[in-house]
Amino acid sequence: MEVFAGEAPSAVTAHEGSSEAANEGPAIEIFGDSSYGTASIVEHIEGKGALAHVKVQAPSSRKSMYSKDEFEIDLDAGAVRCPRGVLVVIQPHSDGGGHAHFADHCEDCPLRERCTSAKAGRQVKIHPHERTIANKARSAA
Repeated sequence: MEVFAGEAPSAVTAHEGSSEAANEGPAIEIFGDSSYGTASIVEHIEGKGALAHVKVQAPSSRKSMYSKDEFEIDLDAGAVRCPRGVLVVIQPHSDGGGHAHFADHCEDCPLRERCTSAKAGRQVKIHPHERTIANKARSAA
């Protein structure tokens, strides 16, 4: 099955997959470019039982600074490890996201100039759908 313009967003195509689950018939696969790679869209597609093959946008970095993906984010442990190896706890937000603040560890860090120019130190923001974003980024690599 292919979805044509007027039936779905222009860059999204659906195909019947070749793998069949027991008693469920062929899997539906959705393909889209990165503009369709928001966590909420991916979760919606996968929540309906289809496979979402869409790229998520990679984290950006300023100049030659470390990007977010150079930090180890462990959502199960609720912690983030910086490139130097410092581990901090994620401070949760009410929307399901949070942040990891490295301020106490940045002042004398030898990696500071590659990590942050903020006086308050480096902060890593955790998106409310961080797990979905990370899973899609890993599967695209």
